Amino acid sequence: MRRIPHRLASLLLIALLAGPAFAGNEPTVGPAVGKALKSAVEQLGGKQYSAASAGLMAALQAESLTAFERFSLNRLLVGAALGDKQYAVAVKSAREVLGSAFLNEQERGTVQQSLLAALMKQGQFQELAQACTQFLERNPADVSLLELRLKANYLGKQYTQAIQSALPLLNVLERQQATPSEEMLKLLAASASEATDWAMYQNALRKLVKHYPNAEYWSDLLYRSQADGAFKAVGDLQFYRLLRATRSYRDSGEFIDAADAAIKAGYPLEAAQFLDLGVAMGLLPHADVKDAYADRRKQVEKLLALEAKQPSGKAKSPLAMVANGYNEVLAGRVDAGLKSMSEGVAVGVPSVVRVNYAVAQAMVGQHEQARAEMARLLTDAQCGKLAELWLLALRP
Repeated sequence: MRRIPHRLASLLLIALLAGPAFAGNEPTVGPAVGKALKSAVEQLGGKQYSAASAGLMAALQAESLTAFERFSLNRLLVGAALGDKQYAVAVKSAREVLGSAFLNEQERGTVQQSLLAALMKQGQFQELAQACTQFLERNPADVSLLELRLKANYLGKQYTQAIQSALPLLNVLERQQATPSEEMLKLLAASASEATDWAMYQNALRKLVKHYPNAEYWSDLLYRSQADGAFKAVGDLQFYRLLRATRSYRDSGEFIDAADAAIKAGYPLEAAQFLDLGVAMGLLPHADVKDAYADRRKQVEKLLALEAKQPSGKAKSPLAMVANGYNEVLAGRVDAGLKSMSEGVAVGVPSVVRVNYAVAQAMVGQHEQARAEMARLLTDAQCGKLAELWLLALRP
């Protein structure tokens, strides 16, 4: 923010010194005002904001000031009052300057910023939001003003208005092909949470994991999606697979639940891998789930021993081909496993089963193929929401 007066102050001094050169219809100032302006310029140059403010305010008390003299004094007083932390004075002076016919349009932005800064310092958040709206009438695509209005609404606890302020900001950024700031998206998420607008809250979380992915955002989004029924048709195993893919596990119990879901689905080797991941992340074994962890380990060992005794004949049905192929991939026989799954999918399987093919591709690093497979499921009634989450997780 500028503390030193703009070129206008220099022009005023030239006017005082040049005399006749500014005669005629040009706006001029009298000797007393000229002296006050010159003194203020010198004081501002030396960062003597208190002295400059006092002198300018005293000069404004004079009788019979012209409109240009009031404008000139207030124009310097804006910066002086800000420097002296007299924010109410800065607001009053800035409003008068902005309403003056003498204000050069090139100066308007600087004065506006001074007014906004003073309102923020005062904590006048409602007035700050209103000022942003007023200034946006001249430039509706000003991202800094749009962001400040959102922040003002949030700080003023006007959460519904904050959400409404975020929408045009997102539209402008989309048109500009620009990325929303993380702070802006967090403000939107926080406002939506305070307003209990859970659809908008999830929308903000999706944008956060898209542009600023981390475990905290992903965990919140996945749990919200689970509560919203995104995994109801596809099963909780898909939920835990996404937790794994995004490394967003939060506690040791999640790995136990993930192992249970994998065992129930017929994938004991995947259950073992969930438990191994918990160990690798330092969350297992944990005192709270010590017995459960030991129990799942024994259960998995028994199931894997039983599988080893089963005949390894070629699967006949498409469902069996996909299931056996997934187990092959889990066991590290990637090419054979994906081939089996691909053949099963080609014959035709339900979309819920087809998801496993894409998950297997993602597990072995074939992200492009996995994205293509998930994209085909976006319009599916059962798997559309799941596919949307996977596409976010698999963004290049």
